[in-house]
Amino acid sequence: MSCVGRSLGTLAGSLIIERSGFKDFQAQEFGNIVAAACLAHDIGNPPFGHSGEDAIRTWFEGVGKSYLKDLASEQVQDFLEFAGNAQGFRVLSRLQNNINGEDFNSHMQCSVLIASIRAELISHLWKVQ
Repeated sequence: MSCVGRSLGTLAGSLIIERSGFKDFQAQEFGNIVAAACLAHDIGNPPFGHSGEDAIRTWFEGVGKSYLKDLASEQVQDFLEFAGNAQGFRVLSRLQNNINGEDFNSHMQCSVLIASIRAELISHLWKVQ
């Protein structure tokens, strides 16, 4: 998927540069961001993609409900409304600063982080702040 994303991002980058006058950018930079975002998007998703998300939600609504009893309501919602995009954002944003207590900087660009998540997560983050 990242190869397709790179190709489409490069094509879109060419059009953006042509139409906007962003002469300091190269089309390949857009393609690289989209390719990285495609890979980053998959980091938070469970096996079997959207079906896996549904399985996690269903399990915590039923059999796994007892595991949620000591959690804050926001934490409970993370399980009942499990979203791979949000989980991927959590993983990537934490990788940005720290791995196993060690100082680490992945040099993750904001453009990759933002491109890897969907609009609904962005709107959720706005509500939280």
